[in-house]
Amino acid sequence: MTSFPLSQAGVYVAMKRNNIAFIGGYEPLTANIFKKSKEIFIDSIFINLNSSTSLKRKKIYSLKVYEFSKIIKLLEKFNIKDVCLIGKVNRPNLSNIKIDEILAKYINQIMNEFKKGDGQTLNLILSILKQEGFNVQSLKSIDKSYYFDKIDQDYIFQKNNTDKNDISKGVSLLNNISKYDNAQAAVVSNGYILGIEATEGTDLLLKRVAAEKKKLNLIKREGILVKIAKINQSNLTDNPVIGPKTISNVIKANLNGIAIKKDNTIAFNKERILRMLEDNKLNLYFI
Repeated sequence: MTSFPLSQAGVYVAMKRNNIAFIGGYEPLTANIFKKSKEIFIDSIFINLNSSTSLKRKKIYSLKVYEFSKIIKLLEKFNIKDVCLIGKVNRPNLSNIKIDEILAKYINQIMNEFKKGDGQTLNLILSILKQEGFNVQSLKSIDKSYYFDKIDQDYIFQKNNTDKNDISKGVSLLNNISKYDNAQAAVVSNGYILGIEATEGTDLLLKRVAAEKKKLNLIKREGILVKIAKINQSNLTDNPVIGPKTISNVIKANLNGIAIKKDNTIAFNKERILRMLEDNKLNLYFI
């Protein structure tokens, strides 16, 4: 595996020969990561697997998730051996898959994995790229600034004796259903499960919880959003993500805070997240 020298800012700086490709879904977080990478990697590119629109001037190329031959040819064109998988990748419609040269080599594996959850789609991409000789890097090995590693203790602004029990129940619940490769988040309040993340994502889960609490006239501020990676989920794919929008929706749902694992949770705009937590006296627990 390629190693990157560390700069004073805590960001790994690539030698000129170590170009990198980000592969996944192009969205606000990944766009920010890609833009920031331009300061580190002179020839970084982004392969967007969720859109048909390429912006070649900005080195953003759109390909289908199953177009492995085109993906590999593009990597070879830019002399890239290091790749980083970031962003949500939608499962393809199996009826639309066209068999190419690389796809034919892994067809049985591909057809089996594409029938499973979104996480398996990412793991499949990861597996094939490794088998084709590419080095798959975690975002954390490239830029640690998106993680909470340097924070040693919980951020507690308003102590609540029920939080720990709610966190424990949320973790147990998510671990038990992780085999279904779907949810990374749940909301638990006073031992009651108010909501489990489905395909809609965390923000819509929180909006659903807010609506339900209002319907039930639950006006007291309580409850925790628990957000963790699935069991056996690779740290190279689909890390849980929180950002200012997550905090805003936690506030609207009148919850007491958030519980995450700091070593594999991506924090989009970390400084703003911490300001919002402090301004609104929300607790941040590290599991």
